[in-house]
Amino acid sequence: MAETHRREQSAKKSLEAHMSFYSRQGYPLAFMLIDEGHMEALFVDPARRGIGIGAALVQHGLTLHPKMTTDVNEQNDQAIRFYERMGFKQTGRSPIDGQGRPYPLIHLEYLN
Repeated sequence: MAETHRREQSAKKSLEAHMSFYSRQGYPLAFMLIDEGHMEALFVDPARRGIGIGAALVQHGLTLHPKMTTDVNEQNDQAIRFYERMGFKQTGRSPIDGQGRPYPLIHLEYLN
């Protein structure tokens, strides 16, 4: 019975995740994954960066989750600046990533 309950919780959680894509002529140029208000991933094809695709996906995510959060590798200055321009504020820092590896993360939350 407990195993069934855990599977149901896991299935329920996965249904709460939201993935958005941006594509042109059937070719995916970007995607974003949000799970329970936390942006787990944002990827934009490097050849298409700087033209507003990532910003459009983040804006879409904010319509779904107005207090959205995300984590960024501390060494990724470009991403930190991007999120700060979008209105995210730093709310903390972790010395390790979600898998326990020594990759410091900056925690961000949309506060506008």
